[in-house]
Amino acid sequence: MTPARLIRHMLLWIVVWLFFRYVNFGLYVSDSELVVNTLTAVTFVQTIGLFYLFGYWVYPRYLYRFRFLWFSLFVLLTYYFIYLSSYLTTFFLQQTSPDKDPASLSQVEQSWALIQPVGVFGCFTSISVAFWNLNNFSYVILLLGGKLVKDLFMSRTRTLLIERDAIDLERTNLALERDNLMLELNLLKSQVNPHFLFNALNSIYARVVDVNEPAAELVLRLAELMRYNLYEANVPQIDLADEIAYIENYLSLEKIRHASMVDVIFSADGDFTGHPIAPLLLIAFVENAFKHSLGAGPQSAYILVDTQLQDDTFYFTVQNSLPQQPQQPAAKKSGGIGLVNVQKRLTLLYPERYTLDVRQTATSYTTVLQLQLGSTN
Repeated sequence: MTPARLIRHMLLWIVVWLFFRYVNFGLYVSDSELVVNTLTAVTFVQTIGLFYLFGYWVYPRYLYRFRFLWFSLFVLLTYYFIYLSSYLTTFFLQQTSPDKDPASLSQVEQSWALIQPVGVFGCFTSISVAFWNLNNFSYVILLLGGKLVKDLFMSRTRTLLIERDAIDLERTNLALERDNLMLELNLLKSQVNPHFLFNALNSIYARVVDVNEPAAELVLRLAELMRYNLYEANVPQIDLADEIAYIENYLSLEKIRHASMVDVIFSADGDFTGHPIAPLLLIAFVENAFKHSLGAGPQSAYILVDTQLQDDTFYFTVQNSLPQQPQQPAAKKSGGIGLVNVQKRLTLLYPERYTLDVRQTATSYTTVLQLQLGSTN
């Protein structure tokens, strides 16, 4: 029970006690302090006990599960318990009542005169005694009725929330199914041309390898990139050595494309074999570097790619120069959509297992990825 709920319950019982002591018995029972205090205490204890017994045990276990036979049995036993305790209390108090004049009997003596002739089972044999006992039961009924209404309201509210969440979940699932279908359709569409181009590149390589070796090497590397994308990257994880080889092939092609415009520096330190990684996770950093390093005009541009593996921790650093001439204020957008998507993938695939540090100065842009990998060895 939370502190706030505990305080609410304590305030409720303080109000109930004050009502019993100064209204119910204090105003309508003209008798000694012993009689008034005893009736207050007995009724108060009965009310608290039955409230928690029914409200937090009988209701959830029997009434809310529609086990009405057991619930009725508990109500009957409680009805008789109230009568028996009232009978014994009245028997004790009527002996202490100072007023013995038959013409002016106290309320306790009047109650005893009513229930004494019918005995301890009078609540079942006398209608007048049954109503007298029901009156003693009335305060518990009122409190439990309030508890029942509150529970029903809360249950309905929870049901509505569950139904709303179920509808939202169904909508989300439908949206995911739609997106998956679109992805599958787009994948099928995209696989036609890449397969054709891959086969065409192999044919071109076979024709030019004896005529122009540098051009053949370029075609071969391009074919290797396409083969990796088409056939090797369609798995959840791939060996880190293959991913690094893919990066090297990409850098070789870019060196040929931009030989006079950019200086490409690549370094690798460590044994990358036997360490799985999500495919095509690193290429976005390199693509981003080429995209934003070029265009410096007469100044020399550079791209640095450094890969290191220490135990199971992989460090991937990409640094590129930035154009020196004034540009539109888009420097902070150097990361682009590609890097945003990569960071989302990292968060999904490697939660709490990576850090991505991005640093930008007036002349350079650097990303440092530190990734905790496993091992298949």
